[in-house]
Amino acid sequence: MRESIDDDQGDNDTKSMYSSDEEDEDDVYGIKKKRNVMLSFQNGASCMTLVNMAVSELLQHTHSCSQASWYKLDMKTPTGLSIYEHAENLKNREDHTNDFFIHMGAATVAAPAKQIFDFLSNPLCRFSYDIMVNSVQLMEKLDDNTFVLRLFHQNKQCFLKTERETIIIVRNTVIIPGEKFIIAAVSIEHPAYPTENGQRFMMANLSKKRQRSESISKGSSLCMNSGVIRTEIRPSGWIIERDPKNKHQSRVKYIMNIDFGGNVPSSIKRSVAKKQPFAIYHLAKALRKKQKMRRH
Repeated sequence: MRESIDDDQGDNDTKSMYSSDEEDEDDVYGIKKKRNVMLSFQNGASCMTLVNMAVSELLQHTHSCSQASWYKLDMKTPTGLSIYEHAENLKNREDHTNDFFIHMGAATVAAPAKQIFDFLSNPLCRFSYDIMVNSVQLMEKLDDNTFVLRLFHQNKQCFLKTERETIIIVRNTVIIPGEKFIIAAVSIEHPAYPTENGQRFMMANLSKKRQRSESISKGSSLCMNSGVIRTEIRPSGWIIERDPKNKHQSRVKYIMNIDFGGNVPSSIKRSVAKKQPFAIYHLAKALRKKQKMRRH
């Protein structure tokens, strides 16, 4: 794909920062970081392993040997944006095994790869490309490039309004300096916001005296604190590569592998899931807006 995506759609809805009555402290991104229950050393190490595996999986999904697993969807998109569905979706529908949906968007964005990576590395930029997210909470940072986020989402589909929350670990990775970057994310369990599935897993471990990681996501479940359904995200994120013919452009891919959970019909879940790669369009629009502001 060589053309840049076109700017012909409406603005994102206004978003808000996450806030609560809990004591908090400022973080470098301007987000409030909670002084609450943190990951143990063991679970923090497990989370680092999970997100590094997510980086590896994104590399595999976008390698040339995986092209046959992606099928281009015939759907209306902004000019220059292509959306693909993974073969795993078809298998899941046939086997009725789960409600995970994996889609990929691909487009050329008129900005250098490093500039896009730096922009996306800030958790607050999620408001620019994720039209479903209403709040972002930075729960903790494991190192300068790895952090845990809690996201709150709202979506209206026809007359159906759904609310979801997500807890993910995100890692910003430089694959080739100046040329290729990955921002990977995957769901985890966090002791500050336990889920029903996570609690059952922990009790089973205690009864059998097993030492297994409690940080691995236990699937879509109800959060015991908020009463909101926890969405599960398998390895997902951004792959940003410099255009070999134009260093001022980048080839951007966005992969989302998600189970929204709840009793929403699978057809509606799929309809929402296949629109997640529109994030590339919103990203390009936000970058253009930022460039215009710099000129003025």
